[in-house]
Amino acid sequence: MMTTTTTIIGFPRIGEKRELKFATEKYFKNKISQEELQTTAKELRKSNWKLLQQEGIDAIPSNDFSYYDQTLDAAFLFNLVPQDVQDLPFSELDKYFALARGYQGEEGNVLAWPMKKWFNTNYHYLVPQLNRDTHFKLTGNKIFAEFEEAKELGIITRPVLIGPFTLLKLSEYQNVTARDFINDAVTAYKEVFNRLADSGAKWIQLDDPALVKDLTTEDRQLFNELYQPLLNAKGKLKVLLQTYFGDVRDIYDDLIELPFDGLGLDFVEGKQTLQLVSHHFPEDKTLFAGIVNGKNIWRNHYDKSLTQLKKAGVKKLVVSTSCSLLHVPITVKNENFEPAVKEHFAFAVEKLGELNDLAAIYEGSAKEKLRANQELFAKQRVQEDAELHKQIANLKDEDFVRQPARQVREKIQKAEFHLPLLPTTTIGSFPQTKEVRQTRRQFRRHEINQEQYDNFIKGKIDEWLKWQEKIGLDVLVHGEFERNDMVEYFGQHLSGYIFSKNAWVQSYGTRCVKPPIIWGDIKRQQPITIKWSKYAQSQTKKLVKGMLTGPVTILNWSFPREDISLRESTLQLALAIQKEVLDLEANGIKIIQIDEAALREKLPLRKSDWYSEYLNWAIPAFRLVHSKVKPETQIHTHMCYSEFSDIVPAIDAMDADVISFEASRSNLEILDTLKKQHFETEVGPGVYDIHSPRIPSVDEVKATINRILAKIAAPKVWINPDCGLKTRGVEETRASLANVIEATREVRRQLGEGDYMTTLSYEVFPPNSTVGINHLNQVLTSLRDLSPDFISVTCNSNTKQLAHETVRVADYVENDCQVPAMAHLPAWYLSREDVDRILEQLRVCHVDRVLVLRGDERPKLEKKTDFAHASDLIAYIKQNYPDFQITGACYPEKHPESLSMVDEIQHLKLKVESGCDQIITQLFLDNHSYYRFRELCAIGGIDVPIIAGIMPVVNERQANRILRTSAVTVPEKFKDILAKYHDHPQALKQAGITYAIDQIVDLVTNDVSGIHLYTMNHSDTARQVKQNIGSLFRVCC
Repeated sequence: MMTTTTTIIGFPRIGEKRELKFATEKYFKNKISQEELQTTAKELRKSNWKLLQQEGIDAIPSNDFSYYDQTLDAAFLFNLVPQDVQDLPFSELDKYFALARGYQGEEGNVLAWPMKKWFNTNYHYLVPQLNRDTHFKLTGNKIFAEFEEAKELGIITRPVLIGPFTLLKLSEYQNVTARDFINDAVTAYKEVFNRLADSGAKWIQLDDPALVKDLTTEDRQLFNELYQPLLNAKGKLKVLLQTYFGDVRDIYDDLIELPFDGLGLDFVEGKQTLQLVSHHFPEDKTLFAGIVNGKNIWRNHYDKSLTQLKKAGVKKLVVSTSCSLLHVPITVKNENFEPAVKEHFAFAVEKLGELNDLAAIYEGSAKEKLRANQELFAKQRVQEDAELHKQIANLKDEDFVRQPARQVREKIQKAEFHLPLLPTTTIGSFPQTKEVRQTRRQFRRHEINQEQYDNFIKGKIDEWLKWQEKIGLDVLVHGEFERNDMVEYFGQHLSGYIFSKNAWVQSYGTRCVKPPIIWGDIKRQQPITIKWSKYAQSQTKKLVKGMLTGPVTILNWSFPREDISLRESTLQLALAIQKEVLDLEANGIKIIQIDEAALREKLPLRKSDWYSEYLNWAIPAFRLVHSKVKPETQIHTHMCYSEFSDIVPAIDAMDADVISFEASRSNLEILDTLKKQHFETEVGPGVYDIHSPRIPSVDEVKATINRILAKIAAPKVWINPDCGLKTRGVEETRASLANVIEATREVRRQLGEGDYMTTLSYEVFPPNSTVGINHLNQVLTSLRDLSPDFISVTCNSNTKQLAHETVRVADYVENDCQVPAMAHLPAWYLSREDVDRILEQLRVCHVDRVLVLRGDERPKLEKKTDFAHASDLIAYIKQNYPDFQITGACYPEKHPESLSMVDEIQHLKLKVESGCDQIITQLFLDNHSYYRFRELCAIGGIDVPIIAGIMPVVNERQANRILRTSAVTVPEKFKDILAKYHDHPQALKQAGITYAIDQIVDLVTNDVSGIHLYTMNHSDTARQVKQNIGSLFRVCC
């Protein structure tokens, strides 16, 4: 028997102190040069190779280092880079980062490649996009340069490269298929073989983890057509085919027949690996046995591993890891756990020692190492919580079912929330700036007290709530400034968790995570999120989401126990989070988001195992969390980049009310599946990629929303970024979200001629006396009971404090009557200072709608000079107060001062271009005047909703004033009413109301956007109109 040796598949590249992350981020911010970044990278590679050498690893890999992602590295090696990136006048490294992150600047506008989860891990890879213009050929140098780099240190490494089968299987194609690239791929890989052999390499490692998935006949054919010619040309270079994350049952016979020199097989996740190998393994091949778990941090159980190795019974054996050590932290030495805790852990460096131990014990030596390991596993590590295990054992089917059914809840929630079409929100977090992180650190180190810390968090929440209100988001979030991580934060409030200080793992690019460790049984010790969610909701009238992480994601983004089942741990978490959900609901939080970002992460790679081994307990665990909430409480969830399409029925079965997908960077591929599967849950597919620093334009977001609406009905769609914003900068976050809101408003206007219900609103005016105030309060109470879409409040013309009463009444409407209020602002009589003061007062009252007019001549009032026209004031508000919805006024039969209708339309278009979201007409009596006006607006390019202003004429004095002061067309029918009933006030009132009702019926039938009733502070008129034709306003146009 040959001597048993050791190797690894790959080693973490971020550095023991995350040196690569910090250097790369400094480079992105132009704080260091490219040469300085490359020096840091070179030192990290050297450090890793020297460490592996010192730890006694026999075969050391190279090219496992990457600045961002190994799949992207392969794309640059093989010329798979889009032409627009190749044409950028940048260095090769800057082109690389442009494709990884996106680029937006003077030299162009490059979208980042899509990003997906790397098989069943939390690592993300970039997905190559291949088309007819792609020429697969060897053009890069990285793999050769790094081999030479190690060689200069006296180390002959085994270069690592993603295999051609996996590279082609992971790529996406446009008007081509993987088969179109077979010959070019073989030629390119042959060149790699030849150059490495010429440089003195003995082995090459080709990573082909795609072989552990379900393979079709076509897959096997593709694999053989790639590898047969490639292996025939390998010469003296030995080829290791490395697989991981499962077993290769579908292609094992081909692998042992082909002239591979080594096969790397996974004995940890590969359920049938031992069976396959023990049945037959060729004597001329070397088995690279993945026996040490590369994905978890617990000590290896030597007896179990040695049993597997002995049963395998191969002659040529290399003891290896089950996958790259990229997925675990670097060393336990940097942790300050108690010795009794630390002895149970093996991070990347400690796993190197385990490999050496296993190889030595397998050879018959190092018996003291085996005894020490046996003693470790003989200890009782934790005390079981018998009560908790009993509670889980007693769970019944009904504990996992929410009532009533989702379709019933949807109707209840829409009536409860009154959200607009395409409601806007974010996924949860806002930028975790240096200031935020530093303050948390100061609090953790007791450098500031609880009160100082709380005041800081309150300040950040207040700042971002106001900003969200300002830009017009519909459902707000508190920003999660108190949270370090979406999993660790929850773990810190649960029994059974322990936490590392430096156990960082790469998730993608420069993004690193520090997974907490599940040590024992899990229970909620105290409320976790109630304090800050409750505070945030108390600061705004808008809905604020409660933000939680779901049980499956907490499990999948933790290092789990290996002494109980994943199902048991997940149900423990579900019961803990269920208590948090019910506490949020009890504290007035009406929308609760329970993120299951990592739902797909532990999904078995083989479909036959999906339900039996995972989904049959993962989906019910989520349902258990929200099964007891009220029907009117809306449950959201969120999922990160992954392949969702094939588990859509399971996702729908989670029974959430709304789900957001991280789908923008994967080209919204999931939409077709949602449509095909008749997905019932409301959905926010993510309208822009937050993992890129690019700021999406309004047109870009509009195009994305329209793509979504082409597949999913608008009432089912939410608008949101594709993930949380904690890693982004403040400026780019605010610019991006402002564009999202503007794009959504434009799409809503675009839908205005089809998918909406006609609105009904009322106008009132502030009184001049205490008696008038009491009367108006009664009127407003009556109008509130009619459920209007909004109530507008005019200005008092008899006071120098022009808007004082307007603000007071608007406040009463918005907050006492709980009806959206719209405040009138006359441009002529307001200075900039007046406008700023009034709008800030309205914000305090949570009033975000204004009606901007030029204003009529008022002899008692002094005109100001800041705003000569309504359009001037509209533009000012749009620029400085973009959170306000701006309505303008218009004259269907021309303003008295307009020269012609052409002149009228030109002035109106200027208002719209300045920022009007909609317009309301002055009163008219002839509907034909309105229709002609609407047609002229359409011809003139005015595409905002035009709400019809209707005034029921209820007495002769009112009628005479209209005829005397306005230039409206008076139809013969109206003249006849005045003539016949001028001596009969009650009959005239009834006839006037009936005339207005006839007008409204005709307008609604002809798809008017809305009806705005000038009530003259008479609620009985409004009530009669609503009682007669209220059902018209519940019919979609």
